[in-house]
Amino acid sequence: MEKERQFPLPLSYRKAYNREDFWVAPCNQNILKWLDTYPNWPHHMLLILGPSSSGKTHLASVFTKDIYRAKDLTVEDALFLPEACAVEDIDEVGVDETMLFHLYNYTAEKNKKVLLTARTMPFWKLPDLKTRMSTIPTVKIGLPDDTLIMSLILKGLAERQLDIESDVIDYVLKHIERSFGAVDQFIRTIQLLSLAEKRRITIPLAKEALSLMQQEKLI
Repeated sequence: MEKERQFPLPLSYRKAYNREDFWVAPCNQNILKWLDTYPNWPHHMLLILGPSSSGKTHLASVFTKDIYRAKDLTVEDALFLPEACAVEDIDEVGVDETMLFHLYNYTAEKNKKVLLTARTMPFWKLPDLKTRMSTIPTVKIGLPDDTLIMSLILKGLAERQLDIESDVIDYVLKHIERSFGAVDQFIRTIQLLSLAEKRRITIPLAKEALSLMQQEKLI
């Protein structure tokens, strides 16, 4: 019988959210062009759509230090936001549509700029909110290419103070799913394996991490 593996809690680490730490690729370069035109946007709001782990929070941090989670904001909060801010996850269950309605109107009236993020385009129940939101310019983050996947793996492991050799990267690129979620899961999985077994990140360890990820998808 295979010995049950004990996974340690991963150590805390600091994510790098500076502009120079953001990896520009064909799937996201249009968004940076929008941020570079601030404050001369054609609208007072901009909506970024992208899957989890695709860099939306990083982009929001490049834009402003004032970042809020939509689910945490009330109608009163919406009336007192700073001149330039980001409101994340507006598609999350439990977000107050009345708050978003007032947020739209008030920031338009005061000419404040707001960067919104969501995984998918929300379905609005309030007709007036739906009408207003339909006017907001929307940019989407596409699927990552091999160069971006490699860069994200290197960045994620470097933040965790873990090294990986080029031949391991080459192996991972041949076998990993082309999605931001898969890249994030691979980084977390191989970190746990490396800590649990006190092993360097090698091709056998990478293969084991990818196998575990596949098993989780089949459950």
